[in-house]
Amino acid sequence: MNRSICRFILLFIVIYFTAPAFALRLAGNPAELTTDPRAYPHTIADEFDFSGRLVVWIDSRDDVNYVPRVYAARLNDNSHTEYLIDVNAFNASAVRTDGVYIAYFVWNESMLALRIADITDINNPVIKEIEIAASYVDSFEVDNGVVVFKENGDGYSIPSVISAVSLSDPFLTKHTVKEFPFNDYSYTNISLDSNRVIWSGEYYDDVNYLYSNYIDVADITDIANPVVARNSLPQTQTGGYIVWINALAVSDDWLIARGSYNDTDCVFGVHNYYDPQNWSFTMIRQMDSYKEFILRVDAPYAVWVENDMQHPEFTGRQMQTQSQSVSSEQGIIVGAVLFDNGKTVTSIIKTSDQNWTLMGAAVSGGKVVWGADYFYADPETESAEEYRDLFTDTLELECGDRGYSLADLNRDCKVDFADFAIMSERWLVCTLPNDEICIDGEVY
Repeated sequence: MNRSICRFILLFIVIYFTAPAFALRLAGNPAELTTDPRAYPHTIADEFDFSGRLVVWIDSRDDVNYVPRVYAARLNDNSHTEYLIDVNAFNASAVRTDGVYIAYFVWNESMLALRIADITDINNPVIKEIEIAASYVDSFEVDNGVVVFKENGDGYSIPSVISAVSLSDPFLTKHTVKEFPFNDYSYTNISLDSNRVIWSGEYYDDVNYLYSNYIDVADITDIANPVVARNSLPQTQTGGYIVWINALAVSDDWLIARGSYNDTDCVFGVHNYYDPQNWSFTMIRQMDSYKEFILRVDAPYAVWVENDMQHPEFTGRQMQTQSQSVSSEQGIIVGAVLFDNGKTVTSIIKTSDQNWTLMGAAVSGGKVVWGADYFYADPETESAEEYRDLFTDTLELECGDRGYSLADLNRDCKVDFADFAIMSERWLVCTLPNDEICIDGEVY
């Protein structure tokens, strides 16, 4: 065989046949988590969390004192037992868990505190508090027995600070991870994955009068002596931003961001985010306009909910109970598969059912938990029903749809030489110029 033909075939195999042959879907066995008829879970993604087999949420079922509570349940418990963690989580509107500890902020007119519930014995949770000196907390996360949080300064005399606390420390000692100078602005939430704390922001060089944006990665293996690495994001030759991050989430080698890439509103990924010499950017999902939603990732999966509502980000002391009005577009859950080679596949894994509005989603260990609001108004009686619920299902990979891999020509859910034979046959048939039955090598 001619060498040039061999090279062509080899190049074709490398480029064409390495595309992922999978899409993502739900298994189709949804289970209702909050089966207690009194339950009124908060359904925005910041207001519930999920790690391992533990789901935690803020609940407003108290219709006497109207004080939020914190509840937990285990996915592997078919009886759907609910565990009351805190009966008085006043003004709480965000919660996080790593499967052992639950973290959430409470506040009143005189104080702001980060509460930590140790649920080693889930029937008898042990609750402690970390006092917060700032007027509000911008973001927080808990993982691997460590909680990190950002206390916002006033922009003038009090700097913003990211702190970390080991939850096995009986004194809950605060360790400074990063104190921001006033020309350094962190615009995103912070994310925590094992011993890495990650955030993004913008820095103003007041000597050269230049702006740059960045990803900071803090190694807190030694929590008392964190090491922060600043990684500048790419810019155009004129100093414009190629990448902008509004919100982020990290897991393993992946950073998933909501923002813009090459002037396009999108969700994009940065593979090897902690190693700028080996960064690999990929657009995961393009959007037609700016949208706000909360990303959740547990590699190799990422999920988020899109609808026409503006999902409020967690804002600490400003975290009044968030009203959740019904959206005119009931929303979708988007799922992405994150491959080790830096490639991704994105699918719409759920659309809203009638009268249900999808609000938020979280992922852990191949399971998805989502929150939804139900609203029905009877035009004849002018009565209305409204309630909220949390649901769960398992993620599955599906294949055979050429929308996910052009190389799976025979749609048998794998890419092999059978597909190559079909491609070769079609290529040989379509060798005549201007053949009307051939379009781009396809026989129709």
